[in-house]
Amino acid sequence: PLVVDEIQPVATADAKAKEHEAMGRTYRLTGGPKANTNSMVRHCERLVKDYTDAAAGYRALSAEHRGMAQDTAK
Repeated sequence: PLVVDEIQPVATADAKAKEHEAMGRTYRLTGGPKANTNSMVRHCERLVKDYTDAAAGYRALSAEHRGMAQDTAK
């Protein structure tokens, strides 16, 4: 049977979300030019949401694949 590596995309998306969450926090704490800081914080927040959504999508797809495999095994 075909085995799809479903763990790696989830782990990658989760790691990227955490990375950008930390970067956004750093931008908020360290400051800098206000307009640039706000822009970078928003940028990081948007990426956190995108990566979190991607990870959720990968998890849902993985669950569907497991269900299909169980149905096929019957």
